Amino acid sequence: MSFPNNVNLSPGMEKVTNTVKKHNLGTYASNNFGEVFVYAFAGEAIGAGQVVMGKVYTAGHEQDLVPVTAGAVGDLTMDMTMITTATTLNQYEDGVIFVNDGAGEGHKYRIKSNPAAGATDTLVVTLYDNDPLAEATVVSASSLFGLQENVYKDVEIFDQDDVDGSPLGVAPTEVANNAYFWIQKLGLVCVNNDSGTTVISGDALQASQTTNGSVELADTSGDNDSYIIGVAVQVAPAASDSLLAMINCP
Repeated sequence: MSFPNNVNLSPGMEKVTNTVKKHNLGTYASNNFGEVFVYAFAGEAIGAGQVVMGKVYTAGHEQDLVPVTAGAVGDLTMDMTMITTATTLNQYEDGVIFVNDGAGEGHKYRIKSNPAAGATDTLVVTLYDNDPLAEATVVSASSLFGLQENVYKDVEIFDQDDVDGSPLGVAPTEVANNAYFWIQKLGLVCVNNDSGTTVISGDALQASQTTNGSVELADTSGDNDSYIIGVAVQVAPAASDSLLAMINCP
Protein backbone atom coordinates (compact mmCIF):
# COMPACT_ATOMS: atom_id res chain seq x y z
CA MET A 1 0.00 0.00 0.00
CA SER A 2 1.33 3.44 -0.93
CA PHE A 3 0.64 6.47 1.25
CA PRO A 4 1.14 10.17 0.40
CA ASN A 5 4.46 11.64 1.51
CA ASN A 6 3.30 15.24 1.92
CA VAL A 7 0.03 16.17 3.62
CA ASN A 8 -1.64 19.56 3.93
CA LEU A 9 -4.15 19.88 6.77
CA SER A 10 -6.94 22.43 6.72
CA PRO A 11 -8.05 23.70 10.17
CA GLY A 12 -9.69 20.93 12.18
CA MET A 13 -8.14 18.03 10.28
CA GLU A 14 -5.42 17.73 12.93
CA LYS A 15 -8.14 16.62 15.37
CA VAL A 16 -9.31 13.68 13.25
CA THR A 17 -8.39 10.26 14.65
CA ASN A 18 -8.95 6.88 13.03
CA THR A 19 -8.64 3.16 13.66
CA VAL A 20 -7.55 2.63 10.05
CA LYS A 21 -4.02 3.58 8.99
CA LYS A 22 -4.11 6.46 6.48
CA HIS A 23 -0.40 7.38 6.26
CA ASN A 24 3.00 5.94 7.10
CA LEU A 25 3.90 6.48 10.75
CA GLY A 26 6.16 9.50 10.88
CA THR A 27 4.53 11.25 7.91
CA TYR A 28 4.77 15.01 8.35
CA ALA A 29 1.89 17.37 7.66
CA SER A 30 1.48 21.12 7.84
CA ASN A 31 -1.20 23.77 7.55
CA ASN A 32 -1.29 27.32 6.25
CA PHE A 33 -0.58 28.74 9.73
CA GLY A 34 2.98 27.44 10.10
CA GLU A 35 2.00 24.47 12.26
CA VAL A 36 3.62 21.07 11.73
CA PHE A 37 2.27 17.64 12.69
CA VAL A 38 3.43 14.03 12.50
CA TYR A 39 1.32 10.88 12.07
CA ALA A 40 1.42 8.46 15.01
CA PHE A 41 -0.29 5.49 16.65
CA ALA A 42 -1.40 5.66 20.29
CA GLY A 43 -0.28 3.00 22.75
CA GLU A 44 -2.68 4.32 25.40
CA ALA A 45 -5.51 6.85 25.74
CA ILE A 46 -4.15 10.41 25.50
CA GLY A 47 -5.90 13.64 26.44
CA ALA A 48 -6.08 16.86 24.46
CA GLY A 49 -3.11 19.11 25.19
CA GLN A 50 -0.94 16.38 26.68
CA VAL A 51 2.76 16.01 25.91
CA VAL A 52 3.54 12.62 24.38
CA MET A 53 6.69 10.50 24.09
CA GLY A 54 7.85 7.38 22.29
CA LYS A 55 7.64 3.97 23.92
CA VAL A 56 10.63 2.10 25.34
CA TYR A 57 12.72 -0.11 23.06
CA THR A 58 12.47 -3.91 23.31
CA ALA A 59 15.08 -5.26 25.70
CA GLY A 60 17.48 -7.62 23.95
CA HIS A 61 16.87 -6.02 20.56
CA GLU A 62 18.56 -2.67 21.07
CA GLN A 63 22.21 -3.51 20.33
CA ASP A 64 24.91 -6.15 19.79
CA LEU A 65 22.79 -8.56 17.71
CA VAL A 66 25.15 -10.87 15.82
CA PRO A 67 24.67 -11.33 12.06
CA VAL A 68 24.39 -14.87 10.73
CA THR A 69 25.27 -14.05 7.12
CA ALA A 70 27.80 -11.53 5.82
CA GLY A 71 26.09 -8.63 4.07
CA ALA A 72 27.16 -7.31 0.69
CA VAL A 73 26.65 -3.79 -0.66
CA GLY A 74 23.24 -3.68 -2.34
CA ASP A 75 21.62 -6.41 -0.20
CA LEU A 76 17.98 -5.81 0.73
CA THR A 77 17.92 -8.24 3.66
CA MET A 78 19.88 -8.41 6.91
CA ASP A 79 19.83 -11.30 9.37
CA MET A 80 20.85 -11.73 13.00
CA THR A 81 20.51 -14.05 15.96
CA MET A 82 17.94 -12.76 18.44
CA ILE A 83 18.79 -12.41 22.13
CA THR A 84 16.30 -13.52 24.81
CA THR A 85 13.21 -11.78 23.36
CA ALA A 86 10.92 -12.99 20.56
CA THR A 87 9.95 -10.79 17.62
CA THR A 88 6.39 -10.49 16.32
CA LEU A 89 5.31 -10.27 12.68
CA ASN A 90 6.18 -6.81 11.27
CA GLN A 91 7.08 -5.49 14.70
CA TYR A 92 9.79 -3.44 13.00
CA GLU A 93 7.82 -2.33 9.93
CA ASP A 94 8.89 1.27 9.16
CA GLY A 95 11.42 1.05 11.97
CA VAL A 96 15.19 0.85 11.57
CA ILE A 97 18.11 -1.53 11.83
CA PHE A 98 21.47 0.05 12.55
CA VAL A 99 25.07 -1.14 12.82
CA ASN A 100 26.29 -0.24 16.29
CA ASP A 101 29.78 -1.79 16.03
CA GLY A 102 32.25 -3.31 13.59
CA ALA A 103 32.15 -3.28 9.79
CA GLY A 104 29.37 -1.02 8.57
CA GLU A 105 29.18 0.89 11.85
CA GLY A 106 27.29 4.18 11.73
CA HIS A 107 24.77 3.14 9.08
CA LYS A 108 21.03 2.77 9.66
CA TYR A 109 18.47 1.31 7.27
CA ARG A 110 14.69 1.52 7.05
CA ILE A 111 12.86 -1.79 7.53
CA LYS A 112 10.04 -2.70 5.16
CA SER A 113 8.95 -5.92 6.91
CA ASN A 114 9.98 -8.77 9.19
CA PRO A 115 8.65 -12.23 10.06
CA ALA A 116 8.04 -13.48 13.58
CA ALA A 117 11.07 -15.05 15.25
CA GLY A 118 11.66 -16.88 18.53
CA ALA A 119 13.87 -15.63 21.32
CA THR A 120 16.97 -17.46 20.04
CA ASP A 121 16.02 -17.77 16.35
CA THR A 122 17.49 -16.06 13.32
CA LEU A 123 15.54 -12.96 12.31
CA VAL A 124 15.67 -11.71 8.72
CA VAL A 125 14.50 -8.15 8.06
CA THR A 126 13.69 -6.82 4.60
CA LEU A 127 14.82 -3.29 3.78
CA TYR A 128 13.07 -0.71 1.63
CA ASP A 129 14.02 -1.04 -2.05
CA ASN A 130 15.80 2.32 -2.17
CA ASP A 131 17.70 1.74 1.08
CA PRO A 132 19.96 -1.28 0.46
CA LEU A 133 23.12 -2.10 2.40
CA ALA A 134 25.63 0.69 1.77
CA GLU A 135 28.66 -0.95 3.41
CA ALA A 136 29.44 -4.64 3.77
CA THR A 137 28.96 -6.36 7.14
CA VAL A 138 30.69 -9.46 8.46
CA VAL A 139 29.77 -12.34 10.76
CA SER A 140 31.23 -13.73 14.01
CA ALA A 141 30.36 -10.62 16.03
CA SER A 142 32.61 -8.41 13.89
CA SER A 143 29.49 -6.46 12.89
CA LEU A 144 26.77 -5.89 15.48
CA PHE A 145 23.22 -4.71 14.87
CA GLY A 146 20.45 -2.97 16.80
CA LEU A 147 16.72 -2.65 16.13
CA GLN A 148 14.34 0.21 16.84
CA GLU A 149 10.60 0.26 16.18
CA ASN A 150 9.16 3.31 14.48
CA VAL A 151 9.33 6.02 17.16
CA TYR A 152 5.75 7.10 16.37
CA LYS A 153 4.31 3.65 17.08
CA ASP A 154 2.55 3.07 20.43
CA VAL A 155 3.29 6.58 21.72
CA GLU A 156 2.49 7.39 25.35
CA ILE A 157 1.76 10.28 27.67
CA PHE A 158 5.06 11.76 28.87
CA ASP A 159 5.63 10.28 32.34
CA GLN A 160 8.37 11.85 34.45
CA ASP A 161 8.63 8.70 36.58
CA ASP A 162 9.00 6.38 33.59
CA VAL A 163 10.64 8.24 30.72
CA ASP A 164 10.75 5.86 27.75
CA GLY A 165 11.66 8.34 25.03
CA SER A 166 12.06 12.00 24.20
CA PRO A 167 9.05 14.34 24.05
CA LEU A 168 7.55 14.10 20.56
CA GLY A 169 4.99 16.90 20.73
CA VAL A 170 1.47 17.60 21.92
CA ALA A 171 -1.83 15.81 21.18
CA PRO A 172 -4.28 18.36 19.68
CA THR A 173 -7.35 16.33 20.68
CA GLU A 174 -8.49 13.35 22.75
CA VAL A 175 -7.05 10.10 21.38
CA ALA A 176 -8.28 6.59 22.15
CA ASN A 177 -5.87 3.73 22.73
CA ASN A 178 -4.89 2.03 19.44
CA ALA A 179 -5.94 5.01 17.32
CA TYR A 180 -4.00 6.84 14.61
CA PHE A 181 -3.67 10.58 15.12
CA TRP A 182 -1.60 13.69 14.49
CA ILE A 183 0.98 14.89 17.03
CA GLN A 184 1.71 18.61 16.82
CA LYS A 185 5.47 19.26 16.76
CA LEU A 186 5.75 22.92 15.77
CA GLY A 187 3.65 26.03 16.20
CA LEU A 188 0.91 27.35 18.45
CA VAL A 189 -0.66 24.75 20.79
CA CYS A 190 -2.89 24.56 23.81
CA VAL A 191 -0.90 22.46 26.28
CA ASN A 192 -1.50 21.21 29.82
CA ASN A 193 0.37 23.14 32.51
CA ASP A 194 2.04 21.67 35.57
CA SER A 195 -0.03 21.89 38.75
CA GLY A 196 2.70 23.72 40.64
CA THR A 197 4.00 26.09 37.97
CA THR A 198 3.15 29.72 37.35
CA VAL A 199 3.94 30.57 33.73
CA ILE A 200 4.11 33.96 32.07
CA SER A 201 4.50 34.98 28.45
CA GLY A 202 7.99 34.30 27.11
CA ASP A 203 8.91 31.60 29.63
CA ALA A 204 10.81 28.63 28.22
CA LEU A 205 9.00 25.33 28.78
CA GLN A 206 10.04 21.71 29.23
CA ALA A 207 8.13 18.48 29.78
CA SER A 208 7.01 18.49 33.41
CA GLN A 209 8.99 16.52 35.96
CA THR A 210 6.03 16.32 38.34
CA THR A 211 2.77 16.18 36.33
CA ASN A 212 2.39 13.62 33.53
CA GLY A 213 1.69 15.01 30.08
CA SER A 214 2.22 18.63 31.11
CA VAL A 215 4.79 21.38 30.72
CA GLU A 216 6.62 23.41 33.34
CA LEU A 217 9.16 26.21 33.46
CA ALA A 218 12.40 25.06 31.87
CA ASP A 219 15.35 24.62 34.21
CA THR A 220 18.09 26.77 32.68
CA SER A 221 20.58 26.26 35.50
CA GLY A 222 22.85 24.23 33.25
CA ASP A 223 22.60 20.97 35.19
CA ASN A 224 19.19 19.86 33.92
CA ASP A 225 18.80 17.07 31.38
CA SER A 226 15.32 17.98 30.11
CA TYR A 227 14.84 19.34 26.61
CA ILE A 228 13.18 22.75 26.11
CA ILE A 229 10.14 22.07 23.93
CA GLY A 230 8.59 25.52 23.66
CA VAL A 231 7.88 29.04 24.87
CA ALA A 232 4.74 30.34 26.58
CA VAL A 233 2.69 32.76 24.47
CA GLN A 234 0.27 33.82 27.22
CA VAL A 235 0.18 33.77 30.99
CA ALA A 236 -1.27 30.55 32.39
CA PRO A 237 -4.56 31.50 34.10
CA ALA A 238 -3.56 29.35 37.10
CA ALA A 239 -1.32 26.43 37.91
CA SER A 240 -2.76 23.26 36.32
CA ASP A 241 -4.71 25.28 33.71
CA SER A 242 -3.76 24.83 30.08
CA LEU A 243 -2.01 27.63 28.22
CA LEU A 244 -1.01 28.66 24.73
CA ALA A 245 2.58 28.00 23.76
CA MET A 246 4.80 27.89 20.71
CA ILE A 247 6.38 24.44 20.64
CA ASN A 248 9.31 23.07 18.68
CA CYS A 249 9.90 19.36 19.21
CA PRO A 250 12.47 17.37 17.20
